Amino acid sequence: MESIEIIYGIIFIFLLVKTSISDIKEGMIYNKDIIFFLILTVTIDVLYYAIYDRKMIIWFFGNFAIVALISLVLFFSNSFAGGDCKLLILLGGLYPARFYLMYNGNYLTLYLAVGIAVLLGYGYLVIDSVYKLIIGDNKISGKYVANYIISFFKSFTVSSIYIYAFSIIMYLLPNYFSFIGQWTMRGICILISYIVNRRKLFRKWHLLSIVFFVFFIASVILKVSFLSLNWENYIIVLVLLLCQMISKNGSYEKVEISKLKKGMILSSYSSILMQNSRVRGLPQISTEDLKSRLTDDEIESIKRWAKSRKIEYVSIVKKIPFAIFLELGFVGYFIIWSLLI
Repeated sequence: MESIEIIYGIIFIFLLVKTSISDIKEGMIYNKDIIFFLILTVTIDVLYYAIYDRKMIIWFFGNFAIVALISLVLFFSNSFAGGDCKLLILLGGLYPARFYLMYNGNYLTLYLAVGIAVLLGYGYLVIDSVYKLIIGDNKISGKYVANYIISFFKSFTVSSIYIYAFSIIMYLLPNYFSFIGQWTMRGICILISYIVNRRKLFRKWHLLSIVFFVFFIASVILKVSFLSLNWENYIIVLVLLLCQMISKNGSYEKVEISKLKKGMILSSYSSILMQNSRVRGLPQISTEDLKSRLTDDEIESIKRWAKSRKIEYVSIVKKIPFAIFLELGFVGYFIIWSLLI
């Protein structure tokens, strides 16, 4: 068994090197690389679970399904590019089941590797932004702080209402949530905060009012206070939203109009400047996610617009090579497993 697990490790190292280099240098994870490593992964998985570790095959399929589901959610919410999502699914199949963490009596914990990857990527953004603030490359204006404080309180209020509702549901149905650990629950709360703040539907005041009123009445009947329902979850979301304020300021870069490329994402500010122009084919207001990736036709329209306004630069959303963070997330998960055995 150990020899085949060494092969898993070798494949992982080559995958890490190949995809990280292409993502950092070219901003791409190529399908040909994914297909090549997928063939290797499927081959070794068949041998591993058919011969050496049959008892873990159910846990393998369970973890793989969860990681694949997370990948699809990230893709269809325009949070991750297709290459990153394919890589994540591939990593879910490449990680050997013998090294799964056991938590609350089950091995469905590989999703934690995704959480570690996101934390590493987010940590990188925060550290990079703070460093650039210190050396003066980035500056936070008073107007930016004022606007973000307003946005922050809106986001935190929306997040808190839905986390509050989820907490009441957990309280009403304890048998259905008893197997979920405390840190898993905190991860769910972070995910709730992420989703509801990215979808306009969840932020509409009438829906928020209905959700809050229904669950407030339920809490009064149950005699449960707001803060007694896992108040730590609200603190975690609060801290993450504050970190977002710092990191978002450093997530843009200026680029010459002539160097714009297909797939780049304009900042909201740059796209707003174009909205009243008579030039046809300009992009709509950027949502700063993958839905707003520029097309070749839009780039040509931007060039005509810039020429008429004598503008040489626009700001775009900085591309973060996330492949290495995904892979380091699985490394981090393995390190935690090795420390706990």
